[in-house]
Amino acid sequence: MDDTIVALATPLGCSAIAKVRASGPLCLDIIKTAFSRTEVEPRHAYLDNFVTPQNEIVDQVIFLFFDASHSYTGQDSLEIDCHGNPIIITKITDTLCDLGCRIANPGEFTRRAFLNRRLDLCQAEAVLDVIHAKSERALAIAQRQLGGVLGHKISEISSTLIRVLAAIEACLDFPDEEIVFDQNIYQIALKVSQDLRRFIDTNFYKNSLENGINMVIVGRPNAGKSSLLNALLNIDRAIVSPEPGTTRDFISETIKAGPDIIKIYDTAGIRPPKSSLEKIGIDKTIELASNCDLILLVLDITTPDGILDEFKQLSIKKPSLVVLNKIDLGDGLAVEIPPGIESVKISTKTGHGLDSLRLALARIITEKNLMPSEDEFIVNSRHVQILSKAKTYLDLAIHRLAQSNDLELAASDLRLGLETLGEITGKYDNENMLDELFGQFCIGK
Repeated sequence: MDDTIVALATPLGCSAIAKVRASGPLCLDIIKTAFSRTEVEPRHAYLDNFVTPQNEIVDQVIFLFFDASHSYTGQDSLEIDCHGNPIIITKITDTLCDLGCRIANPGEFTRRAFLNRRLDLCQAEAVLDVIHAKSERALAIAQRQLGGVLGHKISEISSTLIRVLAAIEACLDFPDEEIVFDQNIYQIALKVSQDLRRFIDTNFYKNSLENGINMVIVGRPNAGKSSLLNALLNIDRAIVSPEPGTTRDFISETIKAGPDIIKIYDTAGIRPPKSSLEKIGIDKTIELASNCDLILLVLDITTPDGILDEFKQLSIKKPSLVVLNKIDLGDGLAVEIPPGIESVKISTKTGHGLDSLRLALARIITEKNLMPSEDEFIVNSRHVQILSKAKTYLDLAIHRLAQSNDLELAASDLRLGLETLGEITGKYDNENMLDELFGQFCIGK
């Protein structure tokens, strides 16, 4: 980290403003060379011309200097806000390279922040989650993890395990004192194991946060499934036709529901298939409904048709909602809704009831715990591997304490568990893991 890196921190292309950032020991020298000022105050914005060593004025910019104690990376840093013309950006970065900088690798600014202890590894990973969050809930959870909530939880767990280990080692180190192992310590270890399992289980929500809740629209042909998709999207995404069986394959799109996003699948209508192609589409509908998070059954209120048998079977296992469509054609219901099944009346033609449907979806997401609360934290696949390994060591130690009272081996297992937990926050790291993690970042971050 003795060299100085530079990169464009904003997307490449024409824009009103672009930001070029540098980090490393050459930042002050660059300011003295490229600008008219020899002395600058940290964290103070200056309007000045950026000039090459050949005295060519590249652009009028705003620049800020951050000393190492107050910078993102923990090094002297420089940020240059210029006009977002690719020619200007290239000239500025080329000039900085001529002055001794090199182009940063993906994620290298955040990697330096981690190595300089400005962030723990959980917070560094959360930077990527904040950038890519697609919903308000995902962003709120990512912001909490960027604030260090997961690292704090791991620190608490580690401190508790250190107390357990200290109690065991006291029995080992002072055998003449006839110290009796405190069974309360055993219960504390059990509680930690339960906490680790709870942490691991939060990974269940990771995919839904990143890609949205999977919701499948099912129903008979011509019930209005494709019309409902179009109404929720407010565009004509799916083909709508009075001819039954128009949809042969599924169509997927994403909508916003409160703080969440929902990935909607419009599917082939369920009926006795009239061709091998239609059967494939219906089989795909059943497969999607079996693996989704939420089911919408669309019924035409003007048609005397009962609840689909396939829906009855799936609704036992899946959160579900019946959508009674075509209320613009009359108030009378030709369908019977069994007790205990929630329904919403709508008209995809007039838009009546769509707001009630959206509210019902948001409520079901909350009531059925399809998403975590915004004050939760979510572990990723790397965390799951580490937490599972640490829990294995801890459970082995607990087993030794309960079955054989083998304190020495239990202490050894606990030490291994503590070292393993340290990999989450980066207390114990390895170079290959860091290369893979920070390689996912964009250049400039």
